[in-house]
Amino acid sequence: MSGQKQHKTHFPTITEMISLEIPDLVNISPDGQKVAYTIEKTNWKENVYEKFCYIYDRQQKRSFPLTQTGVVSQLEWIDACSLAVLKVDPIQEKERPQVWLFENLVGEAWQVTDEKEGVTSFKVFAHGLLYLCNQPGEVTKKKRIRSFGNFVHFEQEQSSSALYYLDLDQLRLYHRQMKSQPYSKEEIEKKKKTKPVVKLCQSFESPLAILDFFGSPQGDCVYLNCRSKDDLVYINDTSVFQLKFNPVQIIENHLQQKGDQREQESLKSIALPKSYLVAEISPDGDHLLIQGKERDQKSYTQKSTWILDVKIVEDSPDQEGVVKNLQKIDGKLDRELHIQKWAPEGIFAIYMDGVGFEAVRITKESKVQKLDFGNLIPSFSGFDVSENGTQVFIGQNETSLAEVFIVDPNRKKEFIPITNLGKAAGHWKLGTAEKIVWESRDGVSIEGVLRKPTNYDPSLNYPLFFIIHGGPAWISEMFLLSSYQRYYPYVQFLNKGALTLEVNYRGSLGRGQEFLELNKENLGIGDLWDLESAIDFLHAKKMIDKEKIGCMGWSQGGYISAFAGVHSDHFQAVSVGAGIPSWYSYYVTTDTPDFTISYLSGTPTQNKELYEKTAPISNITQAKTPTLIQHGEGDARAPVSCAKELYRRLQEVDVPVELFIYPDMEHPITRPKENRAIMYQNLNWFSHYIFGEELDLIPESAENI
Repeated sequence: MSGQKQHKTHFPTITEMISLEIPDLVNISPDGQKVAYTIEKTNWKENVYEKFCYIYDRQQKRSFPLTQTGVVSQLEWIDACSLAVLKVDPIQEKERPQVWLFENLVGEAWQVTDEKEGVTSFKVFAHGLLYLCNQPGEVTKKKRIRSFGNFVHFEQEQSSSALYYLDLDQLRLYHRQMKSQPYSKEEIEKKKKTKPVVKLCQSFESPLAILDFFGSPQGDCVYLNCRSKDDLVYINDTSVFQLKFNPVQIIENHLQQKGDQREQESLKSIALPKSYLVAEISPDGDHLLIQGKERDQKSYTQKSTWILDVKIVEDSPDQEGVVKNLQKIDGKLDRELHIQKWAPEGIFAIYMDGVGFEAVRITKESKVQKLDFGNLIPSFSGFDVSENGTQVFIGQNETSLAEVFIVDPNRKKEFIPITNLGKAAGHWKLGTAEKIVWESRDGVSIEGVLRKPTNYDPSLNYPLFFIIHGGPAWISEMFLLSSYQRYYPYVQFLNKGALTLEVNYRGSLGRGQEFLELNKENLGIGDLWDLESAIDFLHAKKMIDKEKIGCMGWSQGGYISAFAGVHSDHFQAVSVGAGIPSWYSYYVTTDTPDFTISYLSGTPTQNKELYEKTAPISNITQAKTPTLIQHGEGDARAPVSCAKELYRRLQEVDVPVELFIYPDMEHPITRPKENRAIMYQNLNWFSHYIFGEELDLIPESAENI
């Protein structure tokens, strides 16, 4: 068309894929007039991902940047014009996350907290904020170090989490006084001790790990989700408390240094079963939303959701009295709800369904109503609603990248985009995505996201690359941009003339409780059925070349890739990211041993045969598939010893194998240059074994990558 700039079709590089800007968080002001949202950007120079906050003004119909540096990980409106954010600058090594307040969204931000170890999370409450942090330098630990040096009592250390309340008006006065008066050093130290910030939970008999907290809108109490210790082995050893106190009085007494704070707190244990936790509190503060595993505490069991009247909490001292008054609100859904917000219009939640997500509103009558976003699929955690019902969400689908949208309550079918991030990739060849369904070896219906080159030719047989999600309780979504864009170069595979398939294998979310349990006592084995049956399905349709098949995945996807590489002859190459070669090795080294106890029905000594049967290395003497292994050295979920074990065992049987360890990474890979290395190694590995290209896993530079 004349007068318009034409873009040539572009084959994006790995570097360009990692550099794409992605919306991450959204939060709408109480009056629905302003939207705070974050955009994740790649800083190649400093090798970090940064998250900047932007404000969209609905009256002005424009966005403006609020932060210029750092990573914003939480957004909370204080009122219609003031926003608090949790922010850290990852470039400054000693800096920790702190709460910053942008008053009236103008001028410089005010740093509200100054915690040595940083703030974990915060919420608006009464006349100020509640915030959670860790204090590893507690007095008792300091005394121990002075006498005995530094050591860790494995899985027995007491938690050092602490909850604080600060009064914003009193804090403003405190800072003005500190600036206006010429205090001596002694007076300054005394003043610091009377800063209007109070450590709560002094009534705990012993330290507990505080997981989350919910302040009542009435400003008189806080509900605390706790477990006995920080370690994940105690994941189901939970307890819930109601902490009542007078925010004004407790700050005043603190400033005047009078009274025993424990006498100012009223702490009540809520008699809920283990693993039952508070998920949200109603706008009037009269009801709690409770979530927990009703049937059992197995890893694969979905959580249920109930409403509980606060009066029951206060009147029923025993568990039976509380449980019988729980009002279930998701009985027929057979999906686990992920609560987004309890607003005047109802409870808003998102759940996984098939190859995408569904958003719902649950009414006062416990009716579940799906929200209509047209052809858009809402993001898992990118949703919010204002007091007047205006919704904001991050939406995308199989033909568009993620953007932030507003839904006006008066025009609910109109989705107004307030970002245009997809414009940067508008002329890129990203391929196409479609849902396919096939029958596995045992008759189970399996779904997946099949990606094809933009110029797909149905007369050709293409190489096929499996990309396997982690979990197993997760899904692959049918989005144009895969969630594995920073691990696996699927776009480059498509543009080299291949298909990719992201399998929602048995045990994935989005298909209900029965499907979640299909790999109980069947890990690896059933997963391989799902992959091999997909090969047969696509081959029968004359879409693929069965002699050119690759498989890759991270975490549980790495385990499945390892299992496929050792137990099947269908694959010409595999890539194992943070994978598991042996469930026994995993059980004795991981921070989540309950996983194998759930899926393999006991410990290795209780069920030795099943642990061996489902281990990739159980068939190691028959292994032939070239294997690339990638692992973070600080991984606590799947410790790096797992990678070394698979590497050594494959070496013993002369299978081509390469191992790359990332020293500063844990379970995920969270820096752009390391992501580029991960992706390049995978691209080169499979290009060698599938396309016959030269093997060069360590290039001299990143130019043109």
